[in-house]
Amino acid sequence: KQWYQRRVAITAGGADFMVDSNYSPWLIEINCSPAMGGTTKVTERLCSEVLDDCIKVIIDKKENKSAPTGKWEIIYKQPIISVPPYIGVQLALEGKYLPKPTPARRKCHS
Repeated sequence: KQWYQRRVAITAGGADFMVDSNYSPWLIEINCSPAMGGTTKVTERLCSEVLDDCIKVIIDKKENKSAPTGKWEIIYKQPIISVPPYIGVQLALEGKYLPKPTPARRKCHS
């Protein structure tokens, strides 16, 4: 086997939805680093299938456009957009140090 170093990384994100009686989806939460280990028999199977199918979509499909994608299917494909080049704008933050105020001393009256 020959190994290639890749200059890209993949980050998994997760979005939890609920569907109401009118089949309207409601976003519950978005996870930037979802746990992909199953905590029940159902989630154990689902997480394993999702990870396997992600590899099919990310790696296999790139190499072979007719490769199977597991249970993933494309529902929308947007046109490729051109991204303007980075023009080197310098962003800076300027500020002034503010010392922490000292609490006023209480005077004792006798």
